Amino acid sequence: MIIKHRKKFRKIQSKINVIANNGIFCREMRVIASDGSSLGVLSKQEALRKAYESDLDLILITNKTNPPVAKITELSKYKYQLGQKLAESRKKSKIVSIKEIRITPFIGENDLNLKIKKIKEFLTKNQKVKLSMEFKGRSIEKKDFGNKIFEKILEAVEDDSQIEILPKLIGKKMISQLMPIKKRKKNA
Repeated sequence: MIIKHRKKFRKIQSKINVIANNGIFCREMRVIASDGSSLGVLSKQEALRKAYESDLDLILITNKTNPPVAKITELSKYKYQLGQKLAESRKKSKIVSIKEIRITPFIGENDLNLKIKKIKEFLTKNQKVKLSMEFKGRSIEKKDFGNKIFEKILEAVEDDSQIEILPKLIGKKMISQLMPIKKRKKNA
């Protein structure tokens, strides 16, 4: 007998928490009407009465001001607009990925060339590259070998990258960070 496992797909929704109507615990608030005009500072009961008269909801916009600001509008419409703003801000945010390349102070020439090729590949894909070199055991005494290797790498990729963090020794680890050069668009 064959048992098939069914996966339940759940719709992932970002829950938007809005304080509205009787959930508002402020005694007085500055109230904005649904058309955008100001109704002034009203008590909670007066503001709720005006909202119920127009068959709308009283929504707390911000409680960080003195007095807090509330708006008379439709709750579902307000949540929808907040969701649209959040989605738009997520589209505009850019995710920056950092790729880490680990090297040793006594790396061979061919291995170094391979690492440089990989670094150039990451930089052409507009990804930042973090170079890290760990000194193990007594190799910490040979810091100049590490500096020479970093110099070779930085010299090899200077056309494709910009140094964000200069090579520095932190404990037993030497790190540096490169970022891709933004190419300017030519108007033709």
